[in-house]
Amino acid sequence: MMSGENEWTQSILHQSKRMTKLVNNLVRLARMEEKLDKNRMEVLSLSEISEDIAHSFEAVIQQGGKKLEKSIEKDIKVKSDINMLQELISILIDNASKYCDDGGTIGISLSRKGRQAVFSVSNDYADGKGVDYSKFFDRFYREDSSHNSSKGGFGIGLSMAAELASSLGIRINTAWAEGRISFTLHFAAA
Repeated sequence: MMSGENEWTQSILHQSKRMTKLVNNLVRLARMEEKLDKNRMEVLSLSEISEDIAHSFEAVIQQGGKKLEKSIEKDIKVKSDINMLQELISILIDNASKYCDDGGTIGISLSRKGRQAVFSVSNDYADGKGVDYSKFFDRFYREDSSHNSSKGGFGIGLSMAAELASSLGIRINTAWAEGRISFTLHFAAA
């Protein structure tokens, strides 16, 4: 360190940042396991929240050589906790951005289905046939090659998403078809 920055100091700095991020994520996950304060629930515009968060990821997605497609219906409202809802949607979009096939497309959709609001994030994932998606929500799951450490995560994002969805009373489903994986949230519309 006395002789200035070199590959070793850069590596140490990078690993320190990764460990800090992991510890912060684990603390957030532990806090999520606490009960939701129902008094913090309010009627929110899921349409506006989805649009804002999708917009915040656009540059990152484009820089990664991927494409973003949005289909967000206007004026859909849900009763939820703003911070937990924003975190949940961010995790799903971040996950899609990281694990989308090179040159692929990330899709974000929000629509009404009867008395429900249905939010979905999908991405190209050609190697997804026959994968056990139930394990994607397990902490530290990174077994298949597309979810390895070269993608920069820790394997806790989707477990955090599942915990948030459960706390908010939202059903989350995963499906794969025709080379695309999707994570879908089912809300009671307000």
